[in-house]
Amino acid sequence: MAMHRVSGLRLEADIPLPELPRASALRADCQFQLLPPRRRAAVPPAWLHRWRRDDGGVLVSLGRAGRDYLVRFTGLADFLISREADLVRCRARPGISPATVRHLLLDQVIPMVLAHRGRLALHASAAITGDGALAFAGKAGWGKSTICASLAHAGGSPLADDCLVIGGRHDSELVSDYSEKRRITSRRSDIRRRSPVPLRAIYVLSPPRRRRAIRIARIEPREAVGRLLAHTHRLDLTDRSRLVAELDALSRLAARVPVFELAFPRDLARLAALRAAVLRHAGGLP
Repeated sequence: MAMHRVSGLRLEADIPLPELPRASALRADCQFQLLPPRRRAAVPPAWLHRWRRDDGGVLVSLGRAGRDYLVRFTGLADFLISREADLVRCRARPGISPATVRHLLLDQVIPMVLAHRGRLALHASAAITGDGALAFAGKAGWGKSTICASLAHAGGSPLADDCLVIGGRHDSELVSDYSEKRRITSRRSDIRRRSPVPLRAIYVLSPPRRRRAIRIARIEPREAVGRLLAHTHRLDLTDRSRLVAELDALSRLAARVPVFELAFPRDLARLAALRAAVLRHAGGLP
């Protein structure tokens, strides 16, 4: 098994993870094991939550199976996560490629593991610009990666994609060390920054709607906590103590870093104008 590092987590895996840097640590915080396929779960799961497509179909199910948490990606794979989030086991459906398993592990499951282990992990992307690190929070398909890719192509550096881990000094810095995505092209050294980066601003993307204008509006800290909570990675949605700790961390973050709503037309022809508007806004922050 090889040891890797991901957002401060020492991950030991029995499959190759070329997206992650290797680590020299002797002891892992979390182990990953790929198990052989099996038709039925050994323990019937008790489902806690389901995420659905617009047509009502189930994309992801989260529940408990015995002492483990179970994350099921419909038609793809089941991931069993131990109560302490120190062991992750995967049973992929027959025919599912190793690349798909790695994608689900790194982009969906590991953020849940990080959150369960006490890290503040936002479903967001970020890029470093001349005015500092800018983060963009929103649901899948809302344009986070597209905006960051545009900033990168204009001279910025992508910092993270889909999972943003907050920590460092004053709990308002971004901890990178996360897996790079093919849709954001950059030098590997840009993605894998070792040192935390101060966060300049957070932009919460509005839901895709028909609109012509680009609008950026300040969200007051108290409201920002709730808006950001909707974009956090969580494993146990019923754990009140973890929710309280997460709200406290978000409150500290919103008190130190300005949060804005970003509404814009989903039109690639307007991408340059959107990038210019964001950079102009960030450049004018006090």
